[in-house]
Amino acid sequence: MSLLTYHSQDFSALEQNLFSQIEALKKEEPLAPIAVVVPTQTLLRYLRRRFLENGRSYLQFEFLSYPGLARAVLEGACLESPAVIGKEVLGPLLAGVLDGMPDGSLHNYLRRFPGAFSAFLGICRELRDAGLTNAELAPILRSSEEEELLRIFGAFEKALEKLFETTGRTDRAGLSRYARRFVGESEYVRNLRAVFHYGAYDLIQTHIDFFWELSGHTELRLMVPGVGDSPVFTPGRQFVSQAWVQQGRLHCLPAALRPALLGERLAGLYSEARRFESSISSDKVQILSAVGARGELEAAARRVLCLNESGVPVHEIGIVARSLEPYAPYLEPVLGGLGIPFHSTASQPLMRLPLPQAFVRLIEVLDEDFPREAFLELLRNTHFRTESLLRGARHAADQWDRFSREAGILGGAGSWQHDLPEWARMNLDQTERLALSEGDAVEEWVLRRVESAKQCLAQCEDLGQLVRGLQIWQGRWQQERTWPEW
Repeated sequence: MSLLTYHSQDFSALEQNLFSQIEALKKEEPLAPIAVVVPTQTLLRYLRRRFLENGRSYLQFEFLSYPGLARAVLEGACLESPAVIGKEVLGPLLAGVLDGMPDGSLHNYLRRFPGAFSAFLGICRELRDAGLTNAELAPILRSSEEEELLRIFGAFEKALEKLFETTGRTDRAGLSRYARRFVGESEYVRNLRAVFHYGAYDLIQTHIDFFWELSGHTELRLMVPGVGDSPVFTPGRQFVSQAWVQQGRLHCLPAALRPALLGERLAGLYSEARRFESSISSDKVQILSAVGARGELEAAARRVLCLNESGVPVHEIGIVARSLEPYAPYLEPVLGGLGIPFHSTASQPLMRLPLPQAFVRLIEVLDEDFPREAFLELLRNTHFRTESLLRGARHAADQWDRFSREAGILGGAGSWQHDLPEWARMNLDQTERLALSEGDAVEEWVLRRVESAKQCLAQCEDLGQLVRGLQIWQGRWQQERTWPEW
């Protein structure tokens, strides 16, 4: 399949070219499926908004993140998408791995310094995102600490593999790796007229590998903003060089007629050579630049860790601000997340905390009879624990979202308990009849679709069981008369 690469120093010119190409393809084939893949959620929301502002709307067209693309590929191959886990699960998983490892200098260091564990978890996640394996890392590691890191990382990967096998959950790198295996078998990929990739920042290697895997099955068009000399465009230059290796064609787009928003200033963005020059001549004062209240607190927290590692006790370090209110919501996730013990006079409303928010959402869902959007939002909340209600069955919020959308469920306890399982049962019956009509010559994809339909029915029944359990709890709560009883 062909690969076309477009780049321009002018973001607006590249954006308009993207929209014009989509419009041209849709004029040729109005129902041809087209996907635009974007590496960040922020850019994804921006492009969707800009697309609608230009008055465009097409059938069989969608903007996707890489996790969204992976789920679409797996669905097209009649396979269930793994649930993606974050640091709230990866952290305890790594802690369990470390508990089972023999003592070592790195292991002892992680125990000794607050924040070291969080930083080490970040290293393991970056190695996963880079697509590196123990076999690839072994030849370049020399010191005993690096060899110990390799052993821990290898055990961490095995723990992730076991977690995927037993619970169907993995990290974002694992989702991309798993979906890549089925690109050639996915009906979704086979039907695509073209895939546009827009942007070349915040890309991880597993996503890049995923993108190149598509090149053998559909037409790819790579849209790279600005490939100039500025450090901000380094990922773009690297991505374009890979496109040349893939023997694609490169198109340089002219700038728009009107001056670009940032103009010549764009080349100075993120330039490490342009340091902030302070008029304060003292080695006791450092001036740092950060974006937003959380960014400022993270910069301060990293400095706290450096001071602590150099021998300064944590209780002798203070963080002072003119007003603590902007930083209050981030104290626990930033300082607590790095393992820094702290005490603060700052306070915040109870409803800013995630656990009370989840509780209020639960009450609203019960009171409004399980409306679809609110109920699914509750199911995705990590503070809403469903183990006792599901009785060992798998929590599958993403699958429940897709099934309920396809079944046309809008809300209502009866719909979740009866209509959704009935829809899944009819889908399984149709799929099994298709397999029987094939006779002995039934194809593998048909068998996979039957198995997928069986899993769909089981998960829909599990969700109905969860709703029934919540209704039982609701009945008990309504019988209570005092706050302590409730």
